[in-house]
Amino acid sequence: MIDRVAPPPPVHLPKAGWTYEPLLPAVLSVRPPFAAMLLDGRKTVELRRRGGLDLAGRLAVVYETAPVSAAVGRVRFGCAFQALPARVWEDLRARGGRLVGMSRAEYDAWCEGLLRVTALDVLAAERLPAVPLPALREAGFRAPRSWRVLEWRERELLGKRWGLR
Repeated sequence: MIDRVAPPPPVHLPKAGWTYEPLLPAVLSVRPPFAAMLLDGRKTVELRRRGGLDLAGRLAVVYETAPVSAAVGRVRFGCAFQALPARVWEDLRARGGRLVGMSRAEYDAWCEGLLRVTALDVLAAERLPAVPLPALREAGFRAPRSWRVLEWRERELLGKRWGLR
């Protein structure tokens, strides 16, 4: 059985000139080769070992792990689903193959010992000027093991650096 989670829709407020996001942005730790594929659009599904269903519909900052150690872009996730690793792979294969940036053998090795895997559809990805770890630490940043919601100081720093509102 697959648990599917659809994201809540954003609420558009035309008179105010902005869109209310019902979910706070997150930060996601991604290893360098996968971060590049994610931000270049070659990877259209993000896999998570732990949790991840709460990322459905969120905007997430991509934190590229060592040796880069920097916030390098952002992604918008769509639907998420969680299932047995074999079932997730079947679903990915039915949708066109190499959406996750790894072969079946690499996927099987990555999934070893897992009962469930979460797959997140990537709706949009954007590479932005890198914000290195020392600058992030000025805002109290701590790199997540997998993902977490961004703190207000981190959102403020990245908003200034990337010209986001």
